[in-house]
Amino acid sequence: MANIYHLAMAGIAGLSMSLSLPALADDRPVLNVGGFDPVTTELTRLAGTFDGAAFVVAPSSSGFAEQAAALNAGQLDIARYGATTAFRQQANETPQWTSETAPVKVVIGFAPPPKRDIPKVVTAVRSDAGIDSPADLAGKTWAVSIGGDNTGIYLASLESAGLTEDDIVLFESSSGSGALLAAFRTGNAQIYTAASSQFIDLLESGEARILYSADDLGISWFPGFAVQAAALEDPEKEPLIRDFLVRYNEFESVWYDANPDIVRDVLINIGHLSPELADFTIRQHEGTRSVNFNEALYSGVRKAADLLAWAGHIVPIEDIEATFDDRYNALLNSVDYQY
Repeated sequence: MANIYHLAMAGIAGLSMSLSLPALADDRPVLNVGGFDPVTTELTRLAGTFDGAAFVVAPSSSGFAEQAAALNAGQLDIARYGATTAFRQQANETPQWTSETAPVKVVIGFAPPPKRDIPKVVTAVRSDAGIDSPADLAGKTWAVSIGGDNTGIYLASLESAGLTEDDIVLFESSSGSGALLAAFRTGNAQIYTAASSQFIDLLESGEARILYSADDLGISWFPGFAVQAAALEDPEKEPLIRDFLVRYNEFESVWYDANPDIVRDVLINIGHLSPELADFTIRQHEGTRSVNFNEALYSGVRKAADLLAWAGHIVPIEDIEATFDDRYNALLNSVDYQY
């Protein structure tokens, strides 16, 4: 199965088109930052996250694959990475990266405490699909985005059910997650591994139910940021990265939960969410903190890596910690990852 994290260098050409460049009169250094969709950009503006900073943020909303390519090419200073993004790159290298040689480092990741009623990332099944037990997953059509953190959750679900990829029909689409969700909603796919917010209405109506969650399966999942390892040793760039992380951490860990009315308004008017989905999104975010890069996190990352190797998506990962850098954990008051 193709690995979408093979760096699509052709995608870099379009990256600069999505950057909101600072005014020419502003002579502060620019940090080109990926993963800033319109909602995040507006919320950080309203929060004053970067007011008075010694840098200007030029945001990009490009996808993960394009960001990974752009970070490696030096066109992004900070890129949005998941828990598995960097080690997927690591798996493509011969010899594999070590902590000393990895050119990319994940420096921060965010996760909420486990939500036991409706977990954040799940494998769900349609209630009309005749799936009464995990064994009934065999022969069914499964929608999942192959290439991101959700892949590990999908594979862990398969393993927990005693199945392999040969036992199910994988629904694949080049049109993004919208096509996967549409397939699940219409019944063309009977199983879906994704963020529960995508189909909360089906869960609440009883049209779908949760079979597994990332937390129950022990798989680490987070949105975070990565930088070039060389930048962390650059006396001019590292202070800017550190200040960015401190400011963004305050936004994500404190401001967001303290301002639900503002967040709700932006989610509805800029993110185009329904009021119900906006409220659910805010509830799911409650308690989100930056997480420590320690054994609590690495155990779930290792499990995802081993499952990806088991399924033949990547070669086995030797050093699971090679692409993580924990130097900012104490500064950011990070907490242990919880399952």
